[in-house]
Amino acid sequence: MSIIRWKPVQKDGDWAQKDVMNALKTLPNLRDLLLHTGSCKFPFPLHDLSGIREISVCTTSETHNAETLDNIAKLVARSPKITSIDIASSYYSGEPLDKHQSLHQLFEYYPQSSSRLRLRHLSLRTCLVKLDDVTLPHLQHLTSLSLMNIKDPYNRRSPWGNVASNSQSKDEQAYGSCLDDIWKALKSSKIFLEELALDIVVPSFLEYLASYAGLKKLRLISGGFCEGSSSDSMARQFFSTPFINHVQSLEDLSICTPYEGSWCFGPWNQTIISRCINLKTLHVAIVSRQLGNPGDKPQEVSAGPNVIVSHRYNIYFTHRIYLLSPFRDFSLIPCLLLCPDSKTSLFQPPI
Repeated sequence: MSIIRWKPVQKDGDWAQKDVMNALKTLPNLRDLLLHTGSCKFPFPLHDLSGIREISVCTTSETHNAETLDNIAKLVARSPKITSIDIASSYYSGEPLDKHQSLHQLFEYYPQSSSRLRLRHLSLRTCLVKLDDVTLPHLQHLTSLSLMNIKDPYNRRSPWGNVASNSQSKDEQAYGSCLDDIWKALKSSKIFLEELALDIVVPSFLEYLASYAGLKKLRLISGGFCEGSSSDSMARQFFSTPFINHVQSLEDLSICTPYEGSWCFGPWNQTIISRCINLKTLHVAIVSRQLGNPGDKPQEVSAGPNVIVSHRYNIYFTHRIYLLSPFRDFSLIPCLLLCPDSKTSLFQPPI
């Protein structure tokens, strides 16, 4: 058995979780582990495992959080062939983060005399990130990166513009950098990613995208703005060289935005997006003023097994998920979702 997905539940007895953990230690071919720790009865001794290539851990409570993250670091230290790390901490009390919830913690016990890791995928949620001589050497082979709810110790605003707590620990600035510095470090280190996910857009991220070509998958939430005008300004910059550099390679594009505006799909970017000749999945928002009367059901025609094209500018609210194509240029995209307020809209294709 090489792949394990384990989600303990609250009604588990301590003995049951200990038996499962002991059983995991006996699996010589275990390579891929996905674990939810929200209902763990004790800090799982993950560092007792060996041969792990991919680890994904979701933490949802404060209980045993620091000990679990410390054990993950010990596991990484004895897993020189690990290629994928996914740490999703859904727990955040509002208090300052410490070293345990940082990228540095992952390499805390890694022997300096050993060859650097050849990580291909890294996903972090709710943590501190600083790219320096401790962390960067392990990321030189990275092709996939997801950074969500990353704490910027130099910015008191949350990803959605509201002011965060004044409290701050020494660890936050010691093990976290401003978000601009993360993208500057990736650019200067020539770490050019094929897959990216992020929820805050900063100027250096656009400079990073403009520095290379070849991005295949982009999941972007346009957070980090306190009002719509600054958001629109950044969107206009995004849909120029930073985006154009990747139109030949993009296969999956998802853009979610808290503001109606230039991040949405519309005449201001439809020509550029239509140049993505290899696009397979498009998930974007639209501006509500482009919609017709929500009460009118549009006429639909099939444009293929997974595509529905509308011949009217009306929105059709439904509990089903329609796979849509608003332009004939996109009629071959297997999955195209246009979502106003999490609903689905149908647009008129050009005549």
